[in-house]
Amino acid sequence: MNNIEKIEQYLRGELSGDALTTFENQLTTDALLQKEIADYEEIFEALKLEQDSAFVAKQLVLAREQEDRTTQHLYTSLRSYASKYWQTAAIAASVAFLASTMTFYVAKKSFIKENDSRIIQLVNKDLRAIKKQQVDIRKDLNEVKTNVAPDYPSNYTGTGFALTNDGYAITNLHVIAGGTKVFLFTKDGKTYKCNVVLKDEVNDIAVLKVVNDSVTFSANALPYRLTNSAQLAEKVFSLGYPKDEVVYNEGYVSSMNGKDGDSTKYQLELPSNPGVSGAPVMNEAGNIIGIINSKESQSKGITYAIKTGVLQHLLDSVQSTNPISLPKNTASNRGNRSAQIKKIQDFIFLVKVYN
Repeated sequence: MNNIEKIEQYLRGELSGDALTTFENQLTTDALLQKEIADYEEIFEALKLEQDSAFVAKQLVLAREQEDRTTQHLYTSLRSYASKYWQTAAIAASVAFLASTMTFYVAKKSFIKENDSRIIQLVNKDLRAIKKQQVDIRKDLNEVKTNVAPDYPSNYTGTGFALTNDGYAITNLHVIAGGTKVFLFTKDGKTYKCNVVLKDEVNDIAVLKVVNDSVTFSANALPYRLTNSAQLAEKVFSLGYPKDEVVYNEGYVSSMNGKDGDSTKYQLELPSNPGVSGAPVMNEAGNIIGIINSKESQSKGITYAIKTGVLQHLLDSVQSTNPISLPKNTASNRGNRSAQIKKIQDFIFLVKVYN
């Protein structure tokens, strides 16, 4: 009986009496045998988790017929099958285990037994690689689970825009007041779950932070900055989400103060609809001068926007713990508004709130 067979019997508890005593005595003095058991035990432990599956059996048959098939090919085949036919992303995490189980059996049944030790080394190497793939799958799975919005209608929708490229955004506080779960949706269909990290109830401002710390909204840098230099009659435009796609509107600053002389807001002659609350108001240079907050119910075009000075004061108050700034502007018009919008719209979001 060779070492591999003895190791299998030992790990399964099939050795007894003198055979067990002899093997255990050998184990205490034979360093090579100790290493072989350590290598084999890792594979043996994986096999304990094996589940009976018709699909796995079918793949084993195919693997025996194609001895040159690599572990990576098997892994890819299984993952493709799972993606096509299994309904939840959670199943993906089990693919790596199935691949590891198959790897052992393919090695065990398809190769020449006289090279068992070499096979164990190769399988062990593949198993470590598969474990790493499993970790990556679980990481992807957790991100998918985190960022999947509920499949029922949202309580409220609005607009938000990025304060930084790494996950901070802003909207109106009243936009998120109607629920407990807040999600941002980008123009290209990405979804991000957010936490509310800062509230200003007096000025109707909420700062959001995407839960995923590794998020980057765009490969490009943030193209705008905040400015307090708005002028009466200055032309402005907005980008918002009154529906499931971004909508452009333009107008002008009609008063330097809001309703009843409110100095924290501008009055704008600018079309707005439900869902545009929280949208940025920008000047010709692409700088943000305000955040749409409300509209005059008696007038089709009168809209009120919170001045960016209010927002900047809020950000400055927490600068020591949450440094947030918008130092550059690369969205200058230069006679081409469409090109300007193209730079900006990656950072404008549909906000949906759920219970």
